[in-house]
Amino acid sequence: MAYQTDCVFLLCDADATSGMGHFLRCAALAKALQRRGRDVVFIGSYHQTARQFAAAFQLVLQHTQLSICQRAATLAPGSQVVVDSYHYQPSELPEHHHYVVLDDFCLHESYPVAGVLNFTLAAPRFDYRSKGARSQALGLSYYLPHPSFPGSGPLQKSMPPHKVLLLIGSGDCYDIAPKLVAALHQLDATLKIRILGLRHQGDGVCPNVEWLPASSDIYQHYVWADFCITSGGLAKYECAYLGCPAAVISLTAGELQETMQFSQAGLCFNLGHASELKPDKLLTELADIVYSETMHADARKACNQVFSSGSAERAAKFVVQCLGECTDATE
Repeated sequence: MAYQTDCVFLLCDADATSGMGHFLRCAALAKALQRRGRDVVFIGSYHQTARQFAAAFQLVLQHTQLSICQRAATLAPGSQVVVDSYHYQPSELPEHHHYVVLDDFCLHESYPVAGVLNFTLAAPRFDYRSKGARSQALGLSYYLPHPSFPGSGPLQKSMPPHKVLLLIGSGDCYDIAPKLVAALHQLDATLKIRILGLRHQGDGVCPNVEWLPASSDIYQHYVWADFCITSGGLAKYECAYLGCPAAVISLTAGELQETMQFSQAGLCFNLGHASELKPDKLLTELADIVYSETMHADARKACNQVFSSGSAERAAKFVVQCLGECTDATE
């Protein structure tokens, strides 16, 4: 398939093994690149939900089961490529392209690429240049928010909350949602609860519960909610970006470590690891968090200080500059 020479190829996946996080942040980058006049094509493995989201966001997907390096090898020499995956080694990428890498942990021994973008909270402590990258963009000022988010400012929420949004990733492997519903019902039986992206698990103990499929327009659900409870992935970033700090239950040790850092920075409320949830402790912690106007106000202030609405545009500008410098250097 032929593409224009200024096309940017995004190599990422959204399937049973990778989840949606890499795809969604690349989708945000893609929309910002399109606003700068660039054509964008995704190349990877995508499940039905990702395909539906791509259609909603008007993104072009090219489906393949090839590895990251194999995908890059199929592109014309000198292609402009963005890579976002845990399943490759930067040093093994074909050398005849120009690369920008999205990276979270700086775990690889070398990054022989034009640029590295890391918008996580911990990013400023890393140095990709010392590992070979020509440029780096680090920190929350380059955060890639969900593509459905408008450019407006933080959301305003009611206190005490009346509507709670639950966003639990990885198919709720610890069966968290029913436990949260039970605890919230004990706190206030009139609370309205919306559970997004999980299969309906029966009527449960609360009559005011909605089980809804994953939505490409998640912003409408954030607008609806007064408070959010999430697992430890990108959702806590989304909530903080919108000025709506969430209570977070982490699903992995890595997520817990980052959530603890997030909480220490005042950007979320840490409920610990999902495997260690105890009903009595969960009820007590939720009671302290959900109804503390002071805690909410302090957390909103912290979120608004470190996130900004132009971060996706800054990320896209960085990518274009990195790829442009490489292209100019080879002409």
